Amino acid sequence: TSLLGLQVAGVPLMIGMLWMTLSLSTYSVLENMLLDMLKVSAWIKSVMGAGIMTFIDYLIEPFAIRHGMWYWH
Repeated sequence: TSLLGLQVAGVPLMIGMLWMTLSLSTYSVLENMLLDMLKVSAWIKSVMGAGIMTFIDYLIEPFAIRHGMWYWH
C-alpha cells in the first residue's frame, strides 16, 4: 500500500531498505557475536542467516497485513 511511501513498479522503496538493514544486522550478529567464537564455515553462516531472516519474515507478515502495510490477492 501507499503507507510505506514512494514506490517503483508497485513496490515501496522502504521494503528494500528494511531488508538491507535486516540483512546487515543478521550478518553482524552471526559474524561478530555468535559464530566468530565457534569458527563456523561460511556455508553454515549462510544457512543460519537465511533461517533467521525467514523466521523474522514469518513474524513480520501477520503484523504488516493487520496494520495495512501490504496485502495479498
